[in-house]
Amino acid sequence: MTTETKTQEAEIQAIETAATDTPVMDAETPEASSTEMKAVEITAAAPVANNVIDVPGMPSGVKNVTVIFRPIWNVEKSYLCGYIIRPVIEEVEKKAQGVSVTAQNEANALNDIGVLYKAAEALSELQQRAEKSIVLVEVNFETLNTFPFRNQYFSMLRRMPETVRSFIVLQIGNIPVHAPKLRLQSIQSDLRGLCRALSFAADIRGGNLDCVSRRNVHACAISLDQLGKEDELAGLMGRFANKATGMNCAPLVDGVETSDLLSAAVAAGFRYIAGRAVQADQRSLGISRRHFSLEMVQGNALVQA
Repeated sequence: MTTETKTQEAEIQAIETAATDTPVMDAETPEASSTEMKAVEITAAAPVANNVIDVPGMPSGVKNVTVIFRPIWNVEKSYLCGYIIRPVIEEVEKKAQGVSVTAQNEANALNDIGVLYKAAEALSELQQRAEKSIVLVEVNFETLNTFPFRNQYFSMLRRMPETVRSFIVLQIGNIPVHAPKLRLQSIQSDLRGLCRALSFAADIRGGNLDCVSRRNVHACAISLDQLGKEDELAGLMGRFANKATGMNCAPLVDGVETSDLLSAAVAAGFRYIAGRAVQADQRSLGISRRHFSLEMVQGNALVQA
């Protein structure tokens, strides 16, 4: 066994055995135990300067990424707990047409950096009004695994004020099924302390979750966008939610577009649900809404249908 291998195994062992706080997806958690990460108190007397997140050498154009904010519903607590920030799909698809894998990874990385910047910018503006919300930011595995984008992404995270970082949940997406477990766990370790919590985006059958360390992961997510017929999804959703719960992760489902899928997601046991059936996408970041009952969500789903 080489010295490098021994060092990697020691690092992973430290990740697996470390006693850590249990982060939460909610901006306010009145029932939270003493071990849960508490929301940072924001006051009007503590404004956040947007220029703090500028990074020397940051790729040009990242500030021009167009994003939407998708409300997340906490089923158990019956309120909107935060927002998923996403780049506008049409722009991403346009950049992806007819390019190589390397160029695709580069385009994804630039989008990832731009979305992170927009999340920090939106949170800064919200906090200057003495308001708060959780923002879930997805980042591609290859962005965190490829130079120079990894360095640029981490530099932006480190330069953010703690009052901004502590309201960002990072979700690692597009994880290859056979991603090196040591590498992925090393990325998990590196992200500790740079965000509120970690989530992993998975395929609906959960095949790429086997390489994920269960330590320090709050949620496992799937997206129903373009996945197929609703009657085929219901059973898969139930199995995924069970697998995520078995990993001690909160199951999250995005892309819930209809009232039938909404009912299936609730029945399957998803803790967090997002999509048009919950509430339409927004152009700006809103605050967490304290009460949003099942009846209210179902009524909205019928209106959106």
